[in-house]
Amino acid sequence: MGTPRSKFWDVIRDRAWQFVGVVVAVVLGVVALIYTNDDDKSPVPPQQNISVDGVFEGDCIANGVNNVLNNCKALGPSMTDISVADKDVSGVWFDGPPEALPSPPAHIVGRKVGCRDDQYREWLRETEGFYFYDIEKTVTLTAGDPDLVTLTAATVTIADRKEISMSEGTLITCNWGGGGFTESYMIEVDSQAQQSTLFDVLEAPPENPRPMPPGRVSMDTKSAVEVSIGVKSRQNHAYQGSVTLTASVNGKQVEVNIGPLRWVENNDPVGGKDSYALDEQGRWTLNWSPF
Repeated sequence: MGTPRSKFWDVIRDRAWQFVGVVVAVVLGVVALIYTNDDDKSPVPPQQNISVDGVFEGDCIANGVNNVLNNCKALGPSMTDISVADKDVSGVWFDGPPEALPSPPAHIVGRKVGCRDDQYREWLRETEGFYFYDIEKTVTLTAGDPDLVTLTAATVTIADRKEISMSEGTLITCNWGGGGFTESYMIEVDSQAQQSTLFDVLEAPPENPRPMPPGRVSMDTKSAVEVSIGVKSRQNHAYQGSVTLTASVNGKQVEVNIGPLRWVENNDPVGGKDSYALDEQGRWTLNWSPF
């Protein structure tokens, strides 16, 4: 039987071992909980590159997740466009006598028609025998704020050429009103030399001629500009062919083909001479006028 002093230390020793046991149990429980939670965690998503549609400038690639793009500026959608339209012409030439003039289609008969009428002008373009006094085309370039549109070259391809006498054909009048200049530039393509010249068109006649290339029409702001396209050819000849425009649109080269076309080269004024026109009943009538 021990002394009271030895019993006291026995109690203290037993309490200490109990405390150590509790601490070990707690530590093991925490470790087990950590491992259990790690096993239950979802995998971290892999790094990814984020891109967006539209036109932007700056650093617009976000690597990883939860990124903030501080240097990416949205510039809006592209507005680039290159469109081709007929010019406002006064008349055409028919390769044959008046009695050989073709009958117009039913959809343009019964109303006042002229060269400003899209359907009538389309029929003249498509029908063999009618020749415009030039190719009579206008190109409109359109750009937005983020765009860069540059017209760099124009070439002509000749499919057929023949010598003619204007007096052996028939003059057709299809416009009885005046018109002004809406174009800012004019491109003249020489079909014989295969060279193009760019002019400024502030008023008649065109001025500041320069070879093209290196001459060009460039747009880098939100705007639209009209460019008249013409062909210089051999006198007293009738042509069939096409014109090809080369442009750069936001760094990408594109080609615009205009054709098929028919045109004559003649410097003899046609004003004041006898001509035929379609009356409101669709008949070819000598010197007819709607006024």
